[in-house]
Amino acid sequence: IDIIAPEMAKRSSSVRFMLAGRGANKYSGKTTRNVDIAPNPEDLRPYYDIASLYIAPIKIVAGIKNTVLQAMSMGVPVIATTGVADPVGLQSECQGIIADSPERYGDIIEGLQEDYTTRNKMSLRCVRHIREYYTWESVITRILK
Repeated sequence: IDIIAPEMAKRSSSVRFMLAGRGANKYSGKTTRNVDIAPNPEDLRPYYDIASLYIAPIKIVAGIKNTVLQAMSMGVPVIATTGVADPVGLQSECQGIIADSPERYGDIIEGLQEDYTTRNKMSLRCVRHIREYYTWESVITRILK
């Protein structure tokens, strides 16, 4: 958020970011005008409901990022680094887009901001991906094969 929000503030005044969850409060007072903060909400679903995109610019990743899976299960397309995308099976241009630089994130956000058709297609693919690979039934079926 330290790099991408300021990049987008330079490009577009209409793009807003919501930083929600554990650790969000460490950014209080340190963000730009286009960032809202919701530290430690009990439930992230209301935030996913209003999100156009889920941004995961994490460089160092250990394991699968559950918040990425949560966003995908709610039909929110993901823009993520390669390190985040690979463990969850996110395919660029399918359930979201892979980006590894602030400029690339900026280009993608700008491009998808008004492209409802592409975002809706990605949204449907996100939900399908979760149903295919991350439901109890799909996991058990793969284990038993």
